[in-house]
Amino acid sequence: MIERIPALATVFGNLWIFAIGFISLYIPLSIMIGYWHRRTQWKVEQEAMFNENIVQARLWLFLINLIDGKVTDQERQEMRERLQKIIKKLPHDLQQEKKPN
Repeated sequence: MIERIPALATVFGNLWIFAIGFISLYIPLSIMIGYWHRRTQWKVEQEAMFNENIVQARLWLFLINLIDGKVTDQERQEMRERLQKIIKKLPHDLQQEKKPN
């Protein structure tokens, strides 16, 4: 492409000049695109994970009902048992951090 366009051939005739120019444009541009992508993609991924996480949805609904006083003792026990099953599936080192006091 550089050989076909005379203006580019005069500016980037040397490979080292081309490499320096390319790197000086590529690095800042990739940083800006990466920053933009991280900011926009994070929101999309978090929303998708929130919408698909059944355990978290049940937990939040339980907490709302608990605050409103609509939770029975049986529902509390069921939630405790479900959470204990989830904790048992975790690796051993994470179980120690997650154990309730």
